[in-house]
Amino acid sequence: MKSYQLPPGNFGLPVIGETFSFVLDPYNFVNDRYRKYGSIFKSNIFGRPTVVMVGPEAVEFILSSQMENFSWREGWPKNFKTLLGESLFLQDGEEHRKNRRLMMPALHGPALANYVATMEDITHSYLKKWEQKQQFTWFEEFKQLTFDIASHLFLGTNPDSENNRFSQLFKELTNGFFAINSLPLPFTKFGKAVAARNQILEHVTKVVRERQQHPTKDAISLLVQAKDEDGNSLSEKELVAQAVLLLFAGHETTTSMLTWLCVELARHP
Repeated sequence: MKSYQLPPGNFGLPVIGETFSFVLDPYNFVNDRYRKYGSIFKSNIFGRPTVVMVGPEAVEFILSSQMENFSWREGWPKNFKTLLGESLFLQDGEEHRKNRRLMMPALHGPALANYVATMEDITHSYLKKWEQKQQFTWFEEFKQLTFDIASHLFLGTNPDSENNRFSQLFKELTNGFFAINSLPLPFTKFGKAVAARNQILEHVTKVVRERQQHPTKDAISLLVQAKDEDGNSLSEKELVAQAVLLLFAGHETTTSMLTWLCVELARHP
């Protein structure tokens, strides 16, 4: 039997490992161990032996050159699978490639050009609002701005009080991703996330069915009409799952990026 050398690190306490340290402060968790062990180290997070790789070479190794040797579906905690369903986020291999090809028309070329005017209009309305406010919290404002843009582009939803409720549902959904207690009880973070997910799915399913009957220029309409070279298309369940993923991915990471941009501009005017 071939023996493999494990990277340096610490598995922490039995069962829970170093989960609490990771959840409480992920940035310092990685930074401290990076300084101690270098760019690759082991740990135990969410009850699973884990290897952490840090830096641009690691990113290329996992996301590009050796991508086929990793599984997204198996890598995420159970909470992600429950809350994001069978979306591109949790698919591997040929299934991932097939559905990615079907989604490309909504996220490529001419479609992107059509989105610019909408993005500009919504951004200008926020700039006017910020000018009047003069003092506000960047993160919260960017979160609402990017969600308004994402929901309008992907679902054709107009920024209004209903959209504020929809945005709050996504906030509750996100809070459940790393919840320690994964029992779907009404008073737990995870239980509230599951309830929010159910309301989101209900809303998105309604929009998908409307676009199947009456397509518009939003991304979900393009996904409804998309077919690959073999004539395959996304089922209603797949359309709903991919739309929820687009809404989540379309504003979460952009919010963080824009907030950090403003932080760095303030630090280095």
